[in-house]
Amino acid sequence: MLKLFIKVVSLALFSVSVSAVTLKISTAYPDGTSILNTFRAAADEIERDTQGRVKMRFYPGGVMGDDQAVLRKVRIGQLHGAIIQTGLFADVYRDSQIYNAPMLFRDFDEVDYIRSKFDQTIIDGYEAGGWNTFGLMEGGFAYLVSVNPVITREDLKAQKFWIPANDAVSENISKAFGVSPIVLGYGEVKTSLETGAINALASPPIATISMQWFTKVRYVTDQPFLYTAATLAIDNKVFNKISPEDQLIVSQYLGGASKALDKQNRLDNIKAYAALLNQGLEVVAMSDSERSRLLADSQMAAEKLVEMGQYSQEVYDLVNGWLIEYRAR
Repeated sequence: MLKLFIKVVSLALFSVSVSAVTLKISTAYPDGTSILNTFRAAADEIERDTQGRVKMRFYPGGVMGDDQAVLRKVRIGQLHGAIIQTGLFADVYRDSQIYNAPMLFRDFDEVDYIRSKFDQTIIDGYEAGGWNTFGLMEGGFAYLVSVNPVITREDLKAQKFWIPANDAVSENISKAFGVSPIVLGYGEVKTSLETGAINALASPPIATISMQWFTKVRYVTDQPFLYTAATLAIDNKVFNKISPEDQLIVSQYLGGASKALDKQNRLDNIKAYAALLNQGLEVVAMSDSERSRLLADSQMAAEKLVEMGQYSQEVYDLVNGWLIEYRAR
């Protein structure tokens, strides 16, 4: 009887150890940012409520490489997921890049209207591609920051303009504007600004602050160039190893964190923009005629991206139709 009891206990302990999962998540966001703090707090709640069966370990600051390197590491099981920009997840669901179309949105009201209609389609597309996500998080509007003032298209073409590695949409948008982009990983940007290898980039204010890029530039052009969003995605092969009960707990806390960050990031970007000015960056504004020229270039670039297969004609027409409908109100 004693031997049977020991055997049963051993099997139970073995079962617990097998079912325990540590989700390894990579991100370019550095430690101390609200996105890392919020997800780490959610991870603590998950570990508590699953009694240690599910834990999370974050690798911040891009230590696991650029996004394509991270996705390769997920495929071989070295990592299990990432906090990633939707525009860099094109291999999973190409139409997730539609939000990154240049100058697609005029303001946050338009963003909210389109996202209320299309976010779930993106989430479903990721799931069909083998990824479990927990909602989209606003990254914010990307503003041009530069060493030299940029107020015309000619100014823009003259810049040594950075874009992220493996970001086909940004690369093709840059080329459509007549810019010859310089492709670098996130970890190389600050050093490249210091050396003069690059002198301009487009980024949401919160990223410009958190990555310390603002310390190496002097101007911000008061024109949002594109909208960005991100998501925390976990490989379904790993997520499905978690029991259904624990999956619900994980989804509850990561979904709640994503929803909170979606709202908080907008407020943080507004504060970060003000902080850029407080740090001494000078705002330069384009004339109305230059904005019109840039908008025309943006529309041509967006249509070219359709031709190149970056997102589908069907989705591009659908989103533009919704915008026309909204603007006619």
